[in-house]
Amino acid sequence: MPVTSVFISSTSADLREHRAAVRESLLHAGYHPIDMADFMARAEGATTACLNEVAESDLFVGIYAWRYGFMPPDSKISITEQEFEEARLLEKPCFCFMVEEGYDWPVQFKEEGKGAELLKKFKARLDATLVRTTFTTPDSLARKVLSSLARWDDRQRAGRARDRVRSG
Repeated sequence: MPVTSVFISSTSADLREHRAAVRESLLHAGYHPIDMADFMARAEGATTACLNEVAESDLFVGIYAWRYGFMPPDSKISITEQEFEEARLLEKPCFCFMVEEGYDWPVQFKEEGKGAELLKKFKARLDATLVRTTFTTPDSLARKVLSSLARWDDRQRAGRARDRVRSG
C-alpha cells in the first residue's frame, strides 16, 4: 500500500518548531511529510520547487500565523498562498490551521503593513472556502493535524467500502 504524502505549507522562521512537530508526528503515523527543509539544492527557483512538490503530494496541510510570507517580485501573492492555490487547483484535500487569535505570539513574527493586509484577506478567503481549526503550541498543532488526517482517512475507507458493497 503506498504511503500518503503530505505537503506542509507555512512561512518558515516563525513556525519552525510547529513544522517540526507536525513533520515528526506525520512520520510516526506512517505518512510521508513533504517539507521545504527537505528540498535540498535544486536547479529550479523556490516557487517552482514548491509548486512541483504540492503537485506530487497527496494531501495539503497549511499552517498560518501572523506572517504572510515571501512574495516573488513578479507575483501579487506570497509563495505560501500560491501553494494553497496550487493544491486547490489540483483538487488536493486541504487541511488548514490558524494560530488562535488571542494566543501570545512573538512580536518579531507579526507582519505589519501590506503583508498583514494580504494575510488578513487570505485568512478571510480560507474561512469562506473551507473548515479550518486553530492551534497554539507545536504539540497542539501536531495533534490537530493528525486528528484531521485520521478522520479524513476513516471517511475515505468508509467511502471505498460503500462503493465495494454497491458494486458487488
